Amino acid sequence: MVRNQGLTILLNLFFGPLINALRAVAMQVNAAVLGFAQNFSTVLRPQIIKSYAANENTFRKS
Repeated sequence: MVRNQGLTILLNLFFGPLINALRAVAMQVNAAVLGFAQNFSTVLRPQIIKSYAANENTFRKS
């Protein structure tokens, strides 16, 4: 948290509010993408575990 706040202050001091605003938008997009990826992983996890428990591992060579 301190790193993010410090970077925000430095960006505002040296580059101005426009760059600071662009960084804020980029951080929001990043959070949305990470949230989607995490939700997608959460959805797939039970099926992966079920397949593994049923010994349906398709990647195993016989």
